[in-house]
Amino acid sequence: MDYLEKLSGLYNELEIKPFCEVKDPIEYMVQMSDGINLRTVVFLPKGREHVPVVLQRTCYPQNEAICNLHAAEYCRRGFGFVVQWCRGINGSE
Repeated sequence: MDYLEKLSGLYNELEIKPFCEVKDPIEYMVQMSDGINLRTVVFLPKGREHVPVVLQRTCYPQNEAICNLHAAEYCRRGFGFVVQWCRGINGSE
């Protein structure tokens, strides 16, 4: 069993069960005050207008699949999830 399968299994054991579907993620290039653009991916649950949001900033491109899994699982439980990549990493300038 790889890490993603184990992590997915842990989410399945949570008391709070999924009750939402996940919209397709939307990517933005968010400009910082010095003009550098950071790749930012927004995940939202379907059918919900106002939701609390978890923000994760990361500089580890090898963890993109893990970030996407966390995003999907949080969205399925009614949260928004935003992943922002640090400078020079995974699509950020």
